[in-house]
Amino acid sequence: MRNIFLHAITLAAMLFFSGCTSKYMQPVNLSKADMELSGDEAAIVFFRSTYFGGGAQAPIAEFIDNDLKFVAILSAKSKVFYKTTPGKHFFVVGGESGNLLEADFEGGKTYYSSVKLRPGVLKARFVFGPVENGRIPHGDLQSYKWIANKPNESAVWFNNSKKSMWQKYENAFEKHQRARSENKKIIRPEYGY
Repeated sequence: MRNIFLHAITLAAMLFFSGCTSKYMQPVNLSKADMELSGDEAAIVFFRSTYFGGGAQAPIAEFIDNDLKFVAILSAKSKVFYKTTPGKHFFVVGGESGNLLEADFEGGKTYYSSVKLRPGVLKARFVFGPVENGRIPHGDLQSYKWIANKPNESAVWFNNSKKSMWQKYENAFEKHQRARSENKKIIRPEYGY
């Protein structure tokens, strides 16, 4: 009974705050030229599709060079274009617990992953949803707003939250390593275009 009550409160809070955007991000206009890639670049578009829970923020970081690098904080109906390098990468999304995305990028290609909201006990949980071969299951992304970091604000937030993100990454990585292959969130090289 108590779990039902807590889930009801969490859901009500998510509905109440739907549509809120992160104060650490800003809307941007991206052109096709902004999204062009050279052979030694790859990119991933993270998008957050939801009709409720917009107030719950989904922080994303990349594990690179034995450190975590801030990517973005996604709100409802937002998307971020993140350039990186070809090869193997690991991303973590925070919330009540962490979720890991393993990716293997080819140069010159763009990849997609949704960030889905799941109810948690006291806080929202988020999970990655890799998109195979550019087939975006949530309809047209044209209505989603492009966002980018507010450099000063997001850097301060990430520095203050890095210890928590590290713990989420380490726990998510350990679960990912133990998971069966069909339960792992993986983007394969052929998923890009």
